Amino acid sequence: MRHLAPAIEGASARFNHVGAGNSVVIGRSPALRSGRGMQCKAMGGSGTLLIFRMAFFILMLGLSVPVATDPYKDAQAAYDRGDHGAALRLNKSLSDQGHADAQNNLGRMFDIGQGVRQNYVQARMWFNLAGAGGNSDGNKNRDVVAGKMTPAQIAEPQRLATVWKPKPTQPR
Repeated sequence: MRHLAPAIEGASARFNHVGAGNSVVIGRSPALRSGRGMQCKAMGGSGTLLIFRMAFFILMLGLSVPVATDPYKDAQAAYDRGDHGAALRLNKSLSDQGHADAQNNLGRMFDIGQGVRQNYVQARMWFNLAGAGGNSDGNKNRDVVAGKMTPAQIAEPQRLATVWKPKPTQPR
């Protein structure tokens, strides 16, 4: 394991890499004693290292993290990694707000029983809503799931889709 042994020498610090014979000296150069910058000599070479540039780079790196995310993409990512509970929660929230693609995904989860108990009535209802909202797969999937249901069962999701109303977006 590598060990660093710091030693303070006036206004500079010397870090010797034990066993390798390399050293790094960070301190004020005679030309820069006015406080305008720092000098770095690493492994026998020389050069100027501006601490402010490093701090700025680190700050910018930290700020590059996206502040807002796309809940639909988050739902897709959760589904793709097999986190069906998170995918269900995210798709349900979006579906309640009228997101047609999320409604189709939610219908699929109810159709095959991923993250939720298999329920063809719920699957067909969400597929109905997805199709009505413009998702072409929703209409196809609605017809496929209808083939797994009795005529009496088909009437219930139609009724549920008719009375369904989108919920307003909840403030965070």
